Amino acid sequence: DFRVTIYGPSATDRRHGVVSFNIEGYSPQEVSAYLDTEWGIAIRAGLHCAPAAHRALGTLDSGGTVRASPGPFSKEDEMGKLIEAIERLLNA
Repeated sequence: DFRVTIYGPSATDRRHGVVSFNIEGYSPQEVSAYLDTEWGIAIRAGLHCAPAAHRALGTLDSGGTVRASPGPFSKEDEMGKLIEAIERLLNA
């Protein structure tokens, strides 16, 4: 039973370092606030200056998506922390 929706190409060779997702039952802003205040994880939530893209995705009316943007200086344990935080939210 998946409650996380990841937006983007299904083909792995077409993906890049930005991951947009939503968690069922929470607005993108609620997820962002939780990750920031409880875990110290800085991510973006909202329309990301692309309302037309969100209209196409069907996420415009729900406030957009949560966007994680790991970069070249992100560490593996930081990504693990993000996954753990999402798992905890799903089990809350």
